[in-house]
Amino acid sequence: MAKKIPIYKDIDSYSAIEFINALNDAERFGEDVDIHISTNGGDVEQSFSMLIRIQEFANKKSMVVDGRAYSAGAIMC
Repeated sequence: MAKKIPIYKDIDSYSAIEFINALNDAERFGEDVDIHISTNGGDVEQSFSMLIRIQEFANKKSMVVDGRAYSAGAIMC
């Protein structure tokens, strides 16, 4: 079963660090991830850092929109 990593708030430096740390932990333990997103968007630079980390993630990953993915959230999807 894949590890669920939620993005259920506006994207800012805190949420980006939290998200990247969760991805790093999942990768370290060989886990696949389901990224669940519901956001109004936020900081574009932070969303790009999250997107780059998603692209680099070595294990299986999926993105699920649980409501909305506006602005920077749409870019990540």
